[in-house]
Amino acid sequence: MIAKVVFPLPIDISLDYRVPKDLEKDIVKWSRIKAPFRNSQLLGYVTGFSKTSHIKELKSIISLLDRQPILGEDFVQLAGYVAENYFCSLGEALDLMLPKLIRQGRKLESVSLNTSGQASITYPRMLRDRQVSSKKEKGEVLLLRDTVNRRWQVFEEKIKAAINEGRGIIILNPEINSCLAAKQWIEEKAKKEALLVHSSNSGKQELENWVRVKNGDINIVVGTSMAVFAPVANLGLIIIDEEDNPVYKQEQSPFYNAKDIARFRAEQSKADLILASPAPSLESYYSVEKRGFKLIEPDPKEKAGIFVQIVDLSEERYKQKRGNIILSNILERNISEAINNKKKIMLFLNRVGFSTYAKCAGCGFIIKCGRCSKNLIFAYARNELICRSCNFKSAVPEICPQCNLSYIKYLGLGTEKLESEAHRLFPSARILRYDRLKHDINLDKEQFDVLITTQIILKDLDKLKNIDLLGVVSLDSSLNRLDFRAAEKTFQVMSRLLYIVKEKAIIQTAMPEHYLIKPLMRNDYALFYKEELNQRKELRFPPFSFLLLVTLRGRLQEKVGLASEDLFNYLKDKNKDKKLEIYNPALAFPLKLRDNFRYNILLKSRSKKTLIQFANKYVKNFKKSGIIITVDMDPL
Repeated sequence: MIAKVVFPLPIDISLDYRVPKDLEKDIVKWSRIKAPFRNSQLLGYVTGFSKTSHIKELKSIISLLDRQPILGEDFVQLAGYVAENYFCSLGEALDLMLPKLIRQGRKLESVSLNTSGQASITYPRMLRDRQVSSKKEKGEVLLLRDTVNRRWQVFEEKIKAAINEGRGIIILNPEINSCLAAKQWIEEKAKKEALLVHSSNSGKQELENWVRVKNGDINIVVGTSMAVFAPVANLGLIIIDEEDNPVYKQEQSPFYNAKDIARFRAEQSKADLILASPAPSLESYYSVEKRGFKLIEPDPKEKAGIFVQIVDLSEERYKQKRGNIILSNILERNISEAINNKKKIMLFLNRVGFSTYAKCAGCGFIIKCGRCSKNLIFAYARNELICRSCNFKSAVPEICPQCNLSYIKYLGLGTEKLESEAHRLFPSARILRYDRLKHDINLDKEQFDVLITTQIILKDLDKLKNIDLLGVVSLDSSLNRLDFRAAEKTFQVMSRLLYIVKEKAIIQTAMPEHYLIKPLMRNDYALFYKEELNQRKELRFPPFSFLLLVTLRGRLQEKVGLASEDLFNYLKDKNKDKKLEIYNPALAFPLKLRDNFRYNILLKSRSKKTLIQFANKYVKNFKKSGIIITVDMDPL
């Protein structure tokens, strides 16, 4: 008897192993085994059996870990979808969906549940597959664009309907605090236990949770992205809250998107899918028209009382005859009036530190990270230079490390410099800074007149209910990013901030004519969507096309550059589809990250299937010594 085995390695084929006689009666498809691989023993998954093999001298399986399938056919299909669409092997995809201890070889025969329903030191001898077919022909996809309170009114109706039908529920949130709130709401309102799944769970807790869900002892799961793989039986509803949040897209290979996994599972189970956000992604909003998603929007009169004022920084610099302006006269005056009237102010600037870069006044040398090619920011409170990408830290130099002369100038605007300026202008005000460098703050208890913050505040907006004045210090720092989604991401952040403001918002920008401004002032997402869609259509960017990013990285820049040229020429030669565009290799930004130099090759097509098939056939087969190649479908 010969078993076909896949391993959690970048190997796209199954390997043949002989099944020892004493295991032939017990071994089953999709059970875990341990087998020799090169000079070690690895855990693998049995995908099938055969009577013969073209390999003459087969190695034998060492041990059998399961006497029944570790996953049902529905999850095997899901693993196949992940492997094909996110360019990993089937073994890697299976590993992705399982708890850490199961991946490490923990046997499930030694675990059981105690009378309270909690997993104790031993685990169930038999895992029950409780998948029940749905009577529905097709699930509904709902795009919900509304505030948190209004969203939960819709959630409540759908959750109770799923519970009444005896169907399982998965709710995804980008932040653990939001997951906790959702769990509490379900247990208080729906009177049903909900299981919390996130990356902070210990290995033992993760396995206990998985066993309880797999056995059908609990069928409501709330969690972060990884909860999308929870083995919920008879799945009837998936909710993705804050669906535009980039945290749902994984930052390392395989680069899966939890929203795509959720759509696959919803179609597979004929479950309803709700995508919710105050400012949905353009692709989701576009799907209302093109894929038949049902749209629920807020009352257009909501937040009509908020006055949004735009300050032209170019004009302000001319009036004040200064090149660098932190706070315009208009914003400064409004802050002063708000403080005098005992009102609360939030100043938003999405740049941490005192200065965004350090430059020699003599030779012009800019101090960069030793591991990346990014500028080091100057953190005044810590008196050190910090890399925003890899957290590399360096002492502040007294002289230029390049020319050993002159002195270092600290330039650019960060939250620490804004805080210093606020203390100078408003000495009697209580000023609080909350950012990545100073985040050990309880906003529920802190007393402040002026809150200075970055995008980190988005996860705590529910704690800020009385912001009277919002000052956006620099809209341009977000709009000017090298990202075709820059306007969309900026609008999404601004929309969330505007929702919590009671009276007025002042936005400083040197681009007052940008098409983003009018929709922001009107709180009109539909208008922004129309304008942004026109820009994307002209450039043939998503949602009018699909993108696939191939990244090559290695320790030697010249070697990576040559490999990227070789791969580009190879792909161009293999491409026979005129509608598949392959762009020349380009330096990644940043070029160097965590000691590796990076080059990108971008592929574009109107057909996602075309991109996936082409990359699976040609990119995965391209190998260069010392070069790591990753493939990212629909990069963010």
